[in-house]
Amino acid sequence: MSNYTVEAYKYLSKQTNETDVPLKDDEKPLLLEKREKDEMNSAEPNRSLNEQVKHFERKIRAYNKAKDKANEGEALSSLGILYYKASKFFDARSCHERHLVIAKSLHNKRAEKRAYCNLGCTYRRIGDLDRALECYEEGLTLVKELNDKLGEAKLLNNIGNIYEQRNDFDKAVYYHQRRLDVAKELKDLDGESKACASLGNIYHLLGNIRESINYYEKLVACLKYKLGE
Repeated sequence: MSNYTVEAYKYLSKQTNETDVPLKDDEKPLLLEKREKDEMNSAEPNRSLNEQVKHFERKIRAYNKAKDKANEGEALSSLGILYYKASKFFDARSCHERHLVIAKSLHNKRAEKRAYCNLGCTYRRIGDLDRALECYEEGLTLVKELNDKLGEAKLLNNIGNIYEQRNDFDKAVYYHQRRLDVAKELKDLDGESKACASLGNIYHLLGNIRESINYYEKLVACLKYKLGE
């Protein structure tokens, strides 16, 4: 079995396994700003969850006392992501909602975009697909205003996943195809591969084997290129 066939199998296996999981890997919160990454790194992974929570709560209180809304919002976002990773979704929702309020008060569209995306991810894990979709659509409006193509690709993927979960396959295909178009524009081979895998799987479910094979072949072509063959 060739290397690219093995890689294609891994992609398709991952996609198949994720049909039973409310959240796909691509649907994790958008990439954090550098400051927020530093915040997350400072909460060492070997600390207990409670220690990490206390770490961010102290920062939130300190920033609030100093009336530093921007950093308070970032700390809330970091705490929300921490809760999200620990599957404490209602706590995560509370943090991201507070972050969103602050982002709006500061007219910070980039922070607002992240808050909406993170809320969408969290609502999906809670099971409120309508609210998740609303958040993703709000985020999609903002990424277009910001000309954030990477964010647009992620949100298009997330929206496509919601419609796929609802068995609204026409809309799922529409959004995953748009995600594929953006990935091509960005020359993002990983994004192209995942979009082709999603589209191949949907067409397979619809019984359109010709189109399914078409997208699986595009997936293999992407992987061959990535592997330098």
